Amino acid sequence: MLSARTLTDLSAKKAGPEQERLGPVALVEINERQSQHTSDKKIEEASQLLSFDKEFYNVKKELFSYSNFQQISRHLYEETSHQHYGVVSCVRMFRAKNATVIFVGNSTGYIRVFDLQSQREMKLLYDESLFQNKVLCIDISEPDGHYLISGYKNGTLVLWDSSKFRKAHMMHDVIKNGTSDFSMVKILYITEQNVITVVTAEESGRVRLVHITKAFLGGFNHKANSLYEKDLRGAATISVQRPSTLPSHYSPFCDVSCLTAFGATNKITIVEMRSWPPRPLKTIERPSICKEKSVPLIDWGYGLTPQERERTLPLMAFAWDKVVQLCYVDDETKTILYDGFYCSDQEINQVYFMADSVLMILVNQEEVRVLYTEKFKPGCVIETLAKGGDPSSDLLISRDFKATVEATRGSELEVGHRVPDIRPGLVSYEVERPDGSVVEHKVMNFNNTVCHYKKNVIFLGSSSTITRARLLSWREFIDKLKFTDNHDWLTVLKVALEIYNGEIKGFAMLPDAKQRRQEFLKDYMKKLILQSIQTVIFKFKTSDGIGSQSDSTHNDSDESYEDNFSIDKIAIKVSIEFCLQISEVEFLFTEIYRFFVEKDLEDKFISHLCPPIIAGQFRNEFIPEHILQKLVRMYEDR
Repeated sequence: MLSARTLTDLSAKKAGPEQERLGPVALVEINERQSQHTSDKKIEEASQLLSFDKEFYNVKKELFSYSNFQQISRHLYEETSHQHYGVVSCVRMFRAKNATVIFVGNSTGYIRVFDLQSQREMKLLYDESLFQNKVLCIDISEPDGHYLISGYKNGTLVLWDSSKFRKAHMMHDVIKNGTSDFSMVKILYITEQNVITVVTAEESGRVRLVHITKAFLGGFNHKANSLYEKDLRGAATISVQRPSTLPSHYSPFCDVSCLTAFGATNKITIVEMRSWPPRPLKTIERPSICKEKSVPLIDWGYGLTPQERERTLPLMAFAWDKVVQLCYVDDETKTILYDGFYCSDQEINQVYFMADSVLMILVNQEEVRVLYTEKFKPGCVIETLAKGGDPSSDLLISRDFKATVEATRGSELEVGHRVPDIRPGLVSYEVERPDGSVVEHKVMNFNNTVCHYKKNVIFLGSSSTITRARLLSWREFIDKLKFTDNHDWLTVLKVALEIYNGEIKGFAMLPDAKQRRQEFLKDYMKKLILQSIQTVIFKFKTSDGIGSQSDSTHNDSDESYEDNFSIDKIAIKVSIEFCLQISEVEFLFTEIYRFFVEKDLEDKFISHLCPPIIAGQFRNEFIPEHILQKLVRMYEDR
């Protein structure tokens, strides 16, 4: 770098005694502000090209892409004479080494397997002893997918070797006396000794822990113990907190605890399953604002909360009736705390974490909404709505609740897409009345017909279609704008900056904390701006007419020409503004500058540094010696 004293000497004949103590950038700024030839309009040009009027910025920010599997749907719904046909009842998705597959259970006891890309049917998971026994629920071991567990109408629990499509172990004694149906099964973990730990939930409220071990002479043995007998009335939901390999998601407590949430119509209980015996950590009674006949939907993820915006935390979200409550895990105290909630105008039927701080919810059995947890209303919904209210009143239809619905709409990133005809499941359970009589209740349950795997959600239709919703990554969205929607290069750069600055949220594979997000995107942003200007300059320089090589016949100081359209001018100004926005001045003065020199645009580049300098955008930046010298000489010549 050139010393400040040397640069001051270069401009001594232009500077007074006071100015001699200033650096060259400050000199340029002062001289230009004092010059009658410099207008406010010229200064504003420092940052106008990537901040153009919204009416010219017509970008539809789609977070999800939706697709229907027509060929698979035809196999499942239309081919009623097929030997493996049955009414679909449950679905799970998994990405194997060579294919992404879905497992679909049906009413005749078959689990049919399909490759999603080719939509061809693969081998079955089936045993003759299970014929005409409805498959109620399915789960797959993570992360390897080696085992699949399934629960049947007759109370049988079956472990399958999914890599070989064959039965591994059959269990008939997990449900006691066949008095209740499975509502959900979950493979918690597999130990280094190959012990497979499974939990099952029954409609009656019983939750059982099953350990399946390989026998010495081959085959498997199992042992089942009850965690709960009748406490969880209408148990329907099991959700497991899975450790993440990302350093930003590190949680000493969660990574060794296997926190598991069990949801029933009367309560949610969170249990530390890695301890022995399993240790209950928190119990959440059904809020009085939620109707009795409603199932809590639960999922775990990571992200920010309204009051914890600087660090990514392990989160649990539960949706109950018309509310979503957010909880986070405090590693220091090993407790679960409330922070953030969302209220809907209609009942919520499913909730999933799709990415850091990004929730997808299913509303009124068909509408998909995408929420951002940091924008939730702070605190606990139960405490907020109960303050000063009449305990006997229906808070869900009260004026306070309607106001809260409006207040929490700010967390909605995307609303309105509808997936019709989703097949609901049912949870049946008995409730004892005060007079001693028993009444049966039935509640809709979508835990087995709407499934989530990474950034995908599969919706099992009732009569015609299987639909997949896939959360786009930030890169896929930008590529879609460039290659599918054919947006111009300025729009693509504008969107990329909004993603970088956190103005557009909700995409997959995008860190939500500002510093991590910008560090993660920095290399891509540098490549994007360089490739963009290379492409646009090449395109216009090799075409006839606008922006061709004939531009070089014009004098750079010709204001009338400069005020007209010039792709050189736009490319230079956008490059400068873009690099300033991503704090990459060094890249601007190396790779970007080198490109413009190669295209004989060095003088134009130097001259267009003036507006951002006048705007004060380079005040805390280092400008290389050779560029500073050219700037000083340019102002001496003027």
